[in-house]
Amino acid sequence: MDTAKKLMQDLRHAGHADVKNQKIEALLVLFQEQPQLISEKFYYQSNYMTALHAFILKEASLGTIKRLCSLAPNLPQLLGTRSEEIKDRRRGECPLNAACSAAPREDLIVFLAEKHPKTLTRKGFNGESAIESVMKSGDISQETRRKLLKLSPTTGFDMILNMVLRDTLFPTDFVDLIIDRKKTWSVEIESHLCADKARIVCTKLIPRLRVLDLHTDWESNQTFLDVTNGIQKANKVVEIRHFTLASLRGMGEDEQQETIQAFQAALEGNTKLTSVSLQFALDSSLEVKIAWCTAILSSLSTMAALRNFSIESRSSIYAWRETKPDFLEGSTDGCLKLVEKHLNLTTLSPWEGNDRRIRYYSNLNRYGRSKARNATASQMAAILTSFELFGRFSYMVCCEDDEALSIVYGLLRETPGSWSRGEILPPSLSDWSPNRKKRRKLGLCESMALVSYFTKHNEPPY
Repeated sequence: MDTAKKLMQDLRHAGHADVKNQKIEALLVLFQEQPQLISEKFYYQSNYMTALHAFILKEASLGTIKRLCSLAPNLPQLLGTRSEEIKDRRRGECPLNAACSAAPREDLIVFLAEKHPKTLTRKGFNGESAIESVMKSGDISQETRRKLLKLSPTTGFDMILNMVLRDTLFPTDFVDLIIDRKKTWSVEIESHLCADKARIVCTKLIPRLRVLDLHTDWESNQTFLDVTNGIQKANKVVEIRHFTLASLRGMGEDEQQETIQAFQAALEGNTKLTSVSLQFALDSSLEVKIAWCTAILSSLSTMAALRNFSIESRSSIYAWRETKPDFLEGSTDGCLKLVEKHLNLTTLSPWEGNDRRIRYYSNLNRYGRSKARNATASQMAAILTSFELFGRFSYMVCCEDDEALSIVYGLLRETPGSWSRGEILPPSLSDWSPNRKKRRKLGLCESMALVSYFTKHNEPPY
């Protein structure tokens, strides 16, 4: 062990090529006699690292590194061993990371990756994985990149996928290699989509996904329609994020209607969607925003599984503030009609924060309006107590919490047949008093008094 430490320090200080080769050869002889030392970590350049790390940093030949690897009792363990920074032992990198961060040699990188493909996705000192470093490097050929993409086992390729989609230097088949992963279920695309690459995304990527985060600009309206068609055919997507709507600028009226109807069909055709987040294009006019919104709100009424819907503008926050009041004025009525009838929508942004009526219905849905409709007395009591609404009743009355009271009243309105029988609350239901100490039971008389309080209202208390 002491001999190995001394040889590692000598190798560290070796400047001349002959001296370096002499120390490397001496280490190989030692490792042949004591192969258990190959996976040991030694002090080297302010880090603890294996001899393989040191050989790579000293730019040993590929043949020399192959000799060292052939002596290792457990090669995957050696290739997966991370160096450790002295100041922070949690920081380190695998030999493959070292090979990519130094002057990259394609033959060495391919050799290490073939022997242990999982190390391609492990992060090094710079926070990048080996595959990310290879894709960013200007010294690596496309053929080598293609080979490493085939070897890499993981699905965590959002950054690489966006790089390939954005840069025209990367061949189209790279998109195939990246998205051809069995476990791909969520991806975030932030790049400008050209027609060819968008076609691959539609036919091969979207059908695999459960979550599609498509924060992108459209090369043409046809590209938008292609992706929209892909969403319509996807039977696994349950969440769409940051989807940018076409600006419709420069289109005739018929083409605008065709584009809007295509997106409506995509939403209505996917019955599993639970969350949709949309964005207006940068150059969308107020008229286009209202047209999009009116059409989409009418489609949402048919999507029973939908829980969350939001729409915003990609323009600056100041520009959006200027047009937002006009946009809300032109679309609030349609949103209110939607949330009145839709029993599951719990989030409607930006309307929910600007209109008390919409917030009232979204709160009802959040607290279980779909379950409360035509529920039995025992079911209704379970719904209310599960959200601690009646547990807060004494507190709500004392503090005049009108909004909370209106939610309870709104849920009670869903089962009017139970009111006359006083069955909303069973006699055994415990109530929480404002002092948090005294607990008492809410009996039949108090249940009827509570119902009488709510029956004074003929309309929802906005």
